[in-house]
Amino acid sequence: ESFPVESKQLAFEIENCHTEIIINEFSDKLFIVVTQLNKIGSMMLVTAENNRISNNKLINVQPLLGASDNQLYQTFGSCLLQEILQIRPNERRPLLLSLAL
Repeated sequence: ESFPVESKQLAFEIENCHTEIIINEFSDKLFIVVTQLNKIGSMMLVTAENNRISNNKLINVQPLLGASDNQLYQTFGSCLLQEILQIRPNERRPLLLSLAL
């Protein structure tokens, strides 16, 4: 019997900096870790809501742990969920994101 969580791990270099991405797909959340420091970093919950005025999704980033005022991390989280929704338009799970860059 396989473990019920689908998991993927990628590693590559970004401007000579080793970067790891770990993607875990739980039934109720997507959990993505992006690290260049080999550890869990700042965590945030990124959610999308339907916009009543337009077809665009409203993205909400809620800092949970770590650098709560880091605008770059919040922007990264928002952009990442927007990309996921482009690829998977029916995705409803929130994104739990950990960044250590």
